[in-house]
Amino acid sequence: MSDPADEITVPARFAALPDLLDHLCRQAEAAGIGPDCQLRMQLVVEELFANTIHHGHGGECDAAVRLMVSCSEGCCRLHYDDTAPPFDPLQAPVSPPSPERPGGAGLHLLRRLIHSGRYARTDTGNHIELVFRETG
Repeated sequence: MSDPADEITVPARFAALPDLLDHLCRQAEAAGIGPDCQLRMQLVVEELFANTIHHGHGGECDAAVRLMVSCSEGCCRLHYDDTAPPFDPLQAPVSPPSPERPGGAGLHLLRRLIHSGRYARTDTGNHIELVFRETG
């Protein structure tokens, strides 16, 4: 069972992103996770959060986004939950970026920055579990 201090729930609003990222970094730093790994995690969480708002909900709203962080021995496991329609960022097709059709680079980036990941659709929404290792 997780410690409630390991998790944060925020509304799907860009104004909440700094709180989400601050929580992530505090948890990682407390576990001795270095800045390179923290930056990778921040980029991925920011991409997930932006996709939740833009693509999942079609704009900012008060729907809950939950992040649970668990770090130990050079490894962090993130659990990211949202209530948006089903979407698996680990399996969704990624189109090569082009000037005619911007976007799509975020999913490619996400997949390159994580060590491993799992997606599940639950009764309450999307659940994404991502593992990051200090060594990349």
